Amino acid sequence: MDETPGPQPSNHAAALSAASTAHFLSSHFASSDEDDKKRYRPRTFSYFNHLPFPVEKEEQRDAALAGILKHLYIAIKAEDFSPGALHWTRELQGWLNLKFEMTRELRSTLAKLYYHLCLAPGLDPSTADRFLRMVVVLTRKYHYLKPVDDLLLDWRPLWREIKALVLPSEVASHQTNRRRSQKQLWKLCLHAQTYFDPKDRKEMLDEFLPYFSTSDVSNAYIVVGTINALLPTDAAPENVPCSQPQEFMPTLFHLWSLIARSKSFDIFFIDLYSRMARDFLQSTHTPFDAHGIFTQEQSEWIFTAVLRLTEIPVGQSNSPYSTLDYSSGLGLYLEKDKKKYPTAYMIARWIVYSLSPKCLEQESSILASLEGLLEAIDTFYHPSNAGSWTTFLGQFTVYLTDIFVSRWNREKSGELDTPEDRRITPALKARFVTALKEVTYMGLFSKSNRVAHYYYASLQGLAYLEPNLILPGALQRFYPSLQGLVEVHRTTSSLNGLQMIANVMSKTKGFRCHITALLALALPGIDANDLGKTQFTLNFFQSVAYSIPMVPLVKDNDSVHDTSLAMQWVQGEMERMEREGQDIKLDYETEISDEDEANILRSSTAGLGEFVIALLGKVFTLLENLPDASHIRGGTPEDNVINALPAALSPLFASLSPELFDTALEKLSSFVSTHVVHQARDAMAWILNALCKVNPEKTLKVFIPMLIVNIRNEIDYNHAASDRSSGTDYLPRDRALVWHVSMLGMVVVHVGNEVLKYQNELHDVAKYMQEKCRGLPTIHISNYIHHLLLNLTHTYPIDSALYEPEIIKRGLDVGDWGKTTSPADLTIKWHRPSAGEIQFAVELFDSQTKAAAQKLDSLMGEHPPVSRKGKNKEWSDEVSRLLQQIRLVISGVATLFDPHRAAGETADGAKEDGDGDTPMDDDDPLAEAAEDEETRPQYRYDAGYLLTEEDPAYGKLHELREDVGQLLCRTHDFLNQKQEDDVSCFTALYAAYRTWITDVGIERSAHPLERHLRLYKSDISAFKISGLRKVYPRPLLIKRADAYQLLRVKHNASARQKSELDRKLLLNLAQSSVSSYADVRRVAQSALDSSLKALIGGRPLVIPVLIERLRIALDEIDHDRIKGAMYTLFSLVS
Repeated sequence: MDETPGPQPSNHAAALSAASTAHFLSSHFASSDEDDKKRYRPRTFSYFNHLPFPVEKEEQRDAALAGILKHLYIAIKAEDFSPGALHWTRELQGWLNLKFEMTRELRSTLAKLYYHLCLAPGLDPSTADRFLRMVVVLTRKYHYLKPVDDLLLDWRPLWREIKALVLPSEVASHQTNRRRSQKQLWKLCLHAQTYFDPKDRKEMLDEFLPYFSTSDVSNAYIVVGTINALLPTDAAPENVPCSQPQEFMPTLFHLWSLIARSKSFDIFFIDLYSRMARDFLQSTHTPFDAHGIFTQEQSEWIFTAVLRLTEIPVGQSNSPYSTLDYSSGLGLYLEKDKKKYPTAYMIARWIVYSLSPKCLEQESSILASLEGLLEAIDTFYHPSNAGSWTTFLGQFTVYLTDIFVSRWNREKSGELDTPEDRRITPALKARFVTALKEVTYMGLFSKSNRVAHYYYASLQGLAYLEPNLILPGALQRFYPSLQGLVEVHRTTSSLNGLQMIANVMSKTKGFRCHITALLALALPGIDANDLGKTQFTLNFFQSVAYSIPMVPLVKDNDSVHDTSLAMQWVQGEMERMEREGQDIKLDYETEISDEDEANILRSSTAGLGEFVIALLGKVFTLLENLPDASHIRGGTPEDNVINALPAALSPLFASLSPELFDTALEKLSSFVSTHVVHQARDAMAWILNALCKVNPEKTLKVFIPMLIVNIRNEIDYNHAASDRSSGTDYLPRDRALVWHVSMLGMVVVHVGNEVLKYQNELHDVAKYMQEKCRGLPTIHISNYIHHLLLNLTHTYPIDSALYEPEIIKRGLDVGDWGKTTSPADLTIKWHRPSAGEIQFAVELFDSQTKAAAQKLDSLMGEHPPVSRKGKNKEWSDEVSRLLQQIRLVISGVATLFDPHRAAGETADGAKEDGDGDTPMDDDDPLAEAAEDEETRPQYRYDAGYLLTEEDPAYGKLHELREDVGQLLCRTHDFLNQKQEDDVSCFTALYAAYRTWITDVGIERSAHPLERHLRLYKSDISAFKISGLRKVYPRPLLIKRADAYQLLRVKHNASARQKSELDRKLLLNLAQSSVSSYADVRRVAQSALDSSLKALIGGRPLVIPVLIERLRIALDEIDHDRIKGAMYTLFSLVS
């Protein structure tokens, strides 16, 4: 039995005593002059200052935190872990997600609390997992909590749990019955290990090593795995046993030598040593030489293991490893997931953190060993020499580069406090880059896309470190590829490589003069016959457009007035590259004067106008030759190209000079008005939107009148959409109408208040289309209204320029190429809905919902205008489209709905109730749980909500929403009575149910924040440099501010209380979740699941109904309903 003394988890389940909590609430909320008590590194991005509305004061945030901690303390003290402590943990997580700051002392105390909570015996696994995730959130950033200084965790409780898992014979039998999952323990080890006290290292080794045995090999694996998982790798004070690495490393190397040819052992020890190399780097009292903290013999031993791990065959052997690892037994639990934690990363970390200027002074060093290793295996980097080692070598190269760049940047900024004699010097940096240069060039052209992407990232990092060493060789290889002189796959590799180095090139003297020539050479890459190459070409253009302004810099009175100077220079450089071959050296710093270089650059920009015209021509040709849209599915090459087009053209349009913008506008308006390319409808609409967002005043003046005239002409003279069309294909007669309506829908979204100038025309054309049109095109009309409402009611940036307004005002020149805006200097122009826009939105919402309600009521009347009988399902189509229309207009004005009013709360916070009684059964435990959930306070923070309860628009909007909810209830009752088998109507109805319930305060059903962050992360990939903080182009910083604004809105609309109408709709969904028809069940279950996530205390309301339905179905032996009830109940309680 485990008798280890120390704090027991159960004692820590309520680790906050009343006194300590009082101490939190009084002293932990720092004043503004105590910011240094919250973070070691100040925030790069001032989130609060970039919002378009005032935010709460710091005292209010601290008061909210005090309230959350008070309730958390009460819940833990009462042992109400689930749902009590869980709820307040979620609230705390939300508080932290909003970038609010707490003191390090408080963060440390909370980390200790959650560490012991997640190890407390008897906790439900899902609850323990939630507490574990909180430990991760609180400890994962070093700039919040430093090991030893700020936080120390006790290793013993975790060791007890691991011991019960891997050494079951060593613990009492009753303890083995409550073993935790290996996944939870391993995650906790990864994050807690950093914060174990290094003074305990000797005690830990004394505890673990007695279990080591070579006679029972599984014990050897268990002990070494435990050492790797738990042993702290930070430096301990000098006077402590085992403080110096060489006091305990010989023991560890001896253990390693006892089990030969084991891959697991190699990985265990390299992981451990690499973390030691990283953590001991800053320890001034630890000896450090050309091999870091290791001796030469130890370093050579590790390099031998590294060579084994590459799995490169030596001689006749197939593998350097024996089958010993199959005997690891329960030690298997202590191995890291090799996909999440690649071995190559551990090796790279060990090498980079062992580097110092001493490597340059001694012949035998870790850098010399790395050079020797790369020289010995360089033939295995060649694209034609692929094997099991290919992925490993790609990862090894990219991680070496990435970790080196990170260390270099963090040392420069002072974030990594490395002793002066260990810091990376320019000479060390140049030698490191030279060592990796040739293998990176070879890997770029790998036949595996996945592996090639490792080398693109390596190229970016190396070019950032030493542009003058890397860019000449890269250009020497890329130019022939773009000219089509080599194999096709080399062209795509070159385009990918150029995308990654475009930003570095734009900042580097001489090399930036090549950019416009490379753009021209890449243009043929836009080819409908090779969509992969098209996507990579567009990605390259996007990277360039974010790095340089598309503005001709030649002046009329200048000696440079055309492209001839640049063309001659580039031609000469290309010939020089061909002549000198792959070892070419270009030193533009000394070869060319600043003035001559600036003149060449100005000359190169004279051709940008021709490039833009040629690019648009290529894009139009591509769109005309895209495959039919009906065959496109997500993730296909066609889909990728359609997504890449607006992503590439948005920054390009935003950086055009006024003259070039007018040219682009004229070309696009001409194409849209004279062509109908049905399969490229969505792609063209996105491109138009990208153009309109740059200058709404200019573009809307052209597009709105033109598109409205074309729409009316199609309806009046071509009779488009004049009758019901079944199926999913549009009639040729309707395609022009659908084209123009789709364009109009994207022209009026995210363009600000400019649409108010065309308010009457836009409203009239919407009504006209809905009166005249039937069939499939009607969904596009509803989409147009949806987009118009989004534009009128949402808060979003209307600023996508590459430079700040004062820089554009003074005029751009060659010095502005590659310049980024500092987050501190950023100013953003936001769109906030004006009173006129809100009024227009309310009118539109009013007319749309009332018209749809009137039609629906008539269709459900005794004498419907369309017969409900017959095989052609015309009635069903009409109802479905009206429900779609209702759904889209509700989600269009979702941001104007107030969660409190939607929950049926009055101005004083009381709940409205039909008969004044509390609809709860006192004897029902589920009802009690629901009541408990509903009485918990929720914390909300300023998110720029536009209306007040006194506004006439506020009352009208919520009355209309209530009317729509009642209409949906009536439709549900009618369909259940008269059209129980009408799957398409039920599908549309439950989609409307979901939107009505969930889209309150934010258009939750469209996942706007998640979608925005996905696009943002994709855009920053070519500009992200390890160790630098948000050195991104200005438009991407604006996207980051918009994401934070959306996060605030989402937080306030996360979950709300239920109104009586919500209850009714939930019960309807629960009823249909056990329908006899599988398709109806499926959509009802999906809508119910989404709705319950948005409403507090919904589950206790629907579970009794489902149980009752299940009981009836069992009595009647109705298998379909039994299946529906069981599936729904399982999804609710799992």
